[in-house]
Amino acid sequence: MSRESDLKWFLEHRQELSDKFPGQWLIVDQGDVRKVFKAEEEAIEYSINTFGVNVASVFQAVPRDPFVYIGGTL
Repeated sequence: MSRESDLKWFLEHRQELSDKFPGQWLIVDQGDVRKVFKAEEEAIEYSINTFGVNVASVFQAVPRDPFVYIGGTL
C-alpha cells in the first residue's frame, strides 16, 4: 500500500481514529495503525527509523483538518 492509499484509508477512518486516539499522532502503514504518539516529533522520528523515509505515514487523529483556508478575489 502506498502513502496515497494510507491517506485515503486515514480519511475514511478519520472520525473513529479521532474518537479512539484524540489529538494523538498515528503511524499508519498499509492501512493499519502501527504505533501512537503524543508528540509529532517522536512519531516522525519513529516512522523514519522504523520504516524509512516516505514509507509509513504520520497523521494527527483529529476529526477535521486543523487548517482553515480563506480564499478571496483580488
